[in-house]
Amino acid sequence: MALDDILAAITKETDQRIAAAKEAYRTQLSAMREESDRRLLAKKQEFSNQCNEKEQQMRSKTRTHMSLYRRNSMLLKKQALLEQFYNDVAETISKEKSATLEKFLIACLDQIKEKGELHPTKSHAALLEKIADKKLFTIGKPIDALGGFIFTSETQERNCTFENLVKEQLRPATEVDVAASLFA
Repeated sequence: MALDDILAAITKETDQRIAAAKEAYRTQLSAMREESDRRLLAKKQEFSNQCNEKEQQMRSKTRTHMSLYRRNSMLLKKQALLEQFYNDVAETISKEKSATLEKFLIACLDQIKEKGELHPTKSHAALLEKIADKKLFTIGKPIDALGGFIFTSETQERNCTFENLVKEQLRPATEVDVAASLFA
């Protein structure tokens, strides 16, 4: 019996150690699972925050892009309207009465002090032949433009066509005011 008691005591103690080891394993496994769940939850939260942040950035970029696109479209339309406006101005000047055009062309010719050749537009060739100083200017081949002329000499060339005068002189001097009036 003593051997059975010793064997029973060893078995009991071994069963207790096994139970304690199993309990320690379960506790450790539970702690590892909890830690893993916490890390997984933290990663999920971090990933969710990153996704939300990316989504906000994309929305912000999209709004900014749309705003820039809208402004650019509006600017292009305004530029086209201004271009059309100044083209209409040049056309209107070319359709002025002969007396008004004569004064304007004389003022342009008075700014030229050297001898050279005038290349009038087809529509103003006769008028320029009439008003140009024959001592200073010879009349050359007509050019294709709305009105005015191009002066050429050995030292300079001056473009006094209506399109050029409007583009190079009138438009820079008036564009801000015209745009403010048109688009206010």
